[in-house]
Amino acid sequence: MDSSNEAERGLTDIEGFLYWEAHRRTAYCRATDFVSRVTGLSETQKAEIESWYVREQLRVCRSITRHITDHITAVEEHHAKRYTSCAVVRTPRRRSSPL
Repeated sequence: MDSSNEAERGLTDIEGFLYWEAHRRTAYCRATDFVSRVTGLSETQKAEIESWYVREQLRVCRSITRHITDHITAVEEHHAKRYTSCAVVRTPRRRSSPL
């Protein structure tokens, strides 16, 4: 693997990390906001709800991402089959004579 491939892979890894971290952070903020509005919960209960909600949202996000990835892969395979099996063979045009 050359250095440009390593750099590309590194950028992809960073992008993936930032994607998941953004989802985790958003889920945590939503859970924190929710438990702050509920009265009568202990700190332990609030922490458990927050933790469960973040895990659940990440599970849903992974499921959706997997579904989208599978769909894109299927579409790409379909197009690859379609366009490689229907390759048009071009023949050079004959020039018409000016007469």
